[in-house]
Amino acid sequence: MLIYNDIVPNFVDIVLLSGYNVLVILCVEVSPMAEMISVREAAVRWNITERRVATLCKNGRIAGAKKQGNRWLIPADTQKPADQRLKTGAFRKTERAPKLPLPIGVSNYCLASSEYYYIDKTMMIKDFIDERPMVTLFTRPRRFGKTLNMDMLRTYFEKSDKDTSAYFRDKKIWACGQKYRDYQGKYPVIFLTFKDVKFDTWEEAFAAIRDIFAKETRRHKELLTSDKCDEYSKKTYAKLADGKVSEVELASALLDLSAMLHKHYAVAPIIIIDEYDTPIQQGYQKDYYDKVIRFMRNLFSGGFKDNQHLSFGFLTGILRVAKESIFSGMNNLSINSVLDNKYSAYFGFTADEVMEMAEYYGAADKYDEICQWYDGYRFGKTEIFNPWSVVNYFSNECEPRPFWVSTGSNDIIGEVLAQADEEIYNRLTSLVNGETFTTFIDTGVIYPQIKSNPSTIYSFLLVTGYLKALKTTPSFSGDFMCEVSLPNREISLVYNKEMFDAAGVAYPDENWTWDDLVSASEKIHAATGKYGYMAYADDQLGYWNFVYQAGGYILNDDKTQAGFTQPATEKAMKFYIGLQQNNWCPDQTYFAETAPGTAFFSEKGAMFLEGDWNILAELQNYPEMVGKWDVAVLPKCPDPESGDGRATISNGLCYATAASNKNLDTVKDILKFFGSEEGQRIQGESGAAIPAYQGLEDTWAGCFAEYPINIQCFIEMFEYSIQSVNNASRPEWKSKVNDELLKIYAGTEDIETGLQKMQDIVDQASAG
Repeated sequence: MLIYNDIVPNFVDIVLLSGYNVLVILCVEVSPMAEMISVREAAVRWNITERRVATLCKNGRIAGAKKQGNRWLIPADTQKPADQRLKTGAFRKTERAPKLPLPIGVSNYCLASSEYYYIDKTMMIKDFIDERPMVTLFTRPRRFGKTLNMDMLRTYFEKSDKDTSAYFRDKKIWACGQKYRDYQGKYPVIFLTFKDVKFDTWEEAFAAIRDIFAKETRRHKELLTSDKCDEYSKKTYAKLADGKVSEVELASALLDLSAMLHKHYAVAPIIIIDEYDTPIQQGYQKDYYDKVIRFMRNLFSGGFKDNQHLSFGFLTGILRVAKESIFSGMNNLSINSVLDNKYSAYFGFTADEVMEMAEYYGAADKYDEICQWYDGYRFGKTEIFNPWSVVNYFSNECEPRPFWVSTGSNDIIGEVLAQADEEIYNRLTSLVNGETFTTFIDTGVIYPQIKSNPSTIYSFLLVTGYLKALKTTPSFSGDFMCEVSLPNREISLVYNKEMFDAAGVAYPDENWTWDDLVSASEKIHAATGKYGYMAYADDQLGYWNFVYQAGGYILNDDKTQAGFTQPATEKAMKFYIGLQQNNWCPDQTYFAETAPGTAFFSEKGAMFLEGDWNILAELQNYPEMVGKWDVAVLPKCPDPESGDGRATISNGLCYATAASNKNLDTVKDILKFFGSEEGQRIQGESGAAIPAYQGLEDTWAGCFAEYPINIQCFIEMFEYSIQSVNNASRPEWKSKVNDELLKIYAGTEDIETGLQKMQDIVDQASAG
């Protein structure tokens, strides 16, 4: 029974009798219902988003809310539920002030902390001063705030003609007392960042590193005129500043420059090197790994090992690279990886920080969505959000996208997948399916191990931000056994993409042809063992589309004659039926037991055709799969007999009643309402079908606002849609045509004979 009490007068029930090709309306007296309002109406009344209202309904927060079909209905007299989320006094004070801009790509601490929305990470300074390790290495994934934090340390500790304490007086560190303030502005600092050293040859990379040293040397121009430095030191300074040093000379630059600063200031400097391993990763990918490793080993040995001219050292990177002896013999090195508790809250955003940020920007109702997309990292015991993605989410008007993955290369995953054996590939696939497993993690993993020891790939994926450690147990060697999972929806999308990339498969787009469909299916099957495109023997969701793309037809314009024997139709049918001959396409025996949608959502197949009327239900019925699939326009025929090769079969949703209905006048009014603009709007808002009125398609598309899906492609195909094939005699010929089609599939009838019989069946039925 299909009841539309929200649409029709309260004395009408609507019953669909599936055995008839009509909608029979029975009129009966029922009790009046309490007045109900839609999600949209509630959102307007309560001044919150429709998405938030729907979430409250789903979580049982709105008393009396009922779900009818795909729509929530809410008692009209229901009050807005109280916001149970934490709201600090600090936020309420901030909320009244003008909103600060978001610090997208801002890595300058002075600028970020004074002119942008800044999440205070200055307690990192306190933790360091309390512990005072000689040299500290922080390893974190890219875009997790390493450069900004290093610039914060530089600004806090560095001697400067400018009073830089102004950037800390309103921060947490300043409230910790004089003990910690005494460190502010007391040290010369050498600050180098290698984050942009990404070149194809060692010669280019070395030249870039030399220029970085030259700029940093020139920043300390006071050394040129220092009466504390001898002439030899000044000559060394001049060569470094001019960028006229050899590889051997540059390898000792940290030691030389720190010695000069120590002499001049009588205080040993702090050395900060940001993203130290970027040239190393690039060297591995571009085949100059050994050269860059040798240089870095010599550079760090002089700068950090037994350097009497060093107060403290800080390094950041993605990998530790310890096994390459870059830090050989450095018993003064403190390593803080993604598995360590120290400093765990300072890279990335914590839950409290994100909640406060969401409320500040008036998006508190989006917190659940932010969690789904960008939460899920765990550094030590601290739950962490991806900071780059969160900031960009707010900047993008709270539209979720995979922001982080587009900021840099995901070649590491591609490299990993290229080396993965079947067991590893299956494990990675299980992660995409929401499963977990326990594995050994070596935080000192190095790049060559990807090829020499494929089991290290989980270590790479964890430290680079593509895995999350749910549980961590130390092992004998000082490494760890970790239960791992995917962090969030953003990373899940990356894996899907990279798995396709590993198979050499591009995502479908408007340029795809039949040839691309076949090629992609072959590669997917070869790489994953899963089916590619699943071509089942359906008409509207199957071969009809291909026939019209090729320039053929099923019925001619006046619906009196079939077109199965037309050359274009035959061409399309041979292609579509022939797909089954490939090992990447199931046969019709398989489809007799398993629908293509079932195979797809159990991740046994990669592609199938689906109608817009099913999309919302599939998103709701398979919540664990949300974010793992998308939709695209149909591939076009590469060489059509006529037309441009594009076509898609469209259908309509219609309402009817029996002419003999005793309440015909009432029913006519109801049907009239169904066909009205308002009735079609309700249809669209329900997600049932795209309304027939131009301009109302957005009401249907709006049902998918909370889902990461390219729903617009359905609307884009309107311009080349073909009305579903039909004539008065179709009930007579439909099943007979399908029987002949199955004979062709089964190989009991050749395609030419089968198409001729299908032609005759339709023509005879239409003529009669």
